[in-house]
Amino acid sequence: MGLADTTMKVMHHAMQGLTTRGEVRAHNIANAETPEYQARDVPFEAELRRALRSDDLDRQVRQPVTLRDTLPDVHGNTVELENEMVALLEDQVRFDTVVASYNGKVDIYRRAIGGR
Repeated sequence: MGLADTTMKVMHHAMQGLTTRGEVRAHNIANAETPEYQARDVPFEAELRRALRSDDLDRQVRQPVTLRDTLPDVHGNTVELENEMVALLEDQVRFDTVVASYNGKVDIYRRAIGGR
């Protein structure tokens, strides 16, 4: 049995999901001018909720990449550059918050076992 409790497992999966989503958003931004490019998203939260409800956090939680349902521009591209950039920053704040919480939890364990 490891030290990772449910909270730490959820934070771990959230960091993985946010990392994958950041990579997909960066790809969307890089292709904002590519004709016929279809923007993608990583709605990992639903899979994380499902895993949490079924108490199955020890396995890898899926991080599905889906096509975004937005209207294309005149070139058939569905990337909304401004929205992608704002969402990328919001996800970065979420990621930083999860990392800080994770580190706080590790610090509690460290102190409990007599570390500094």
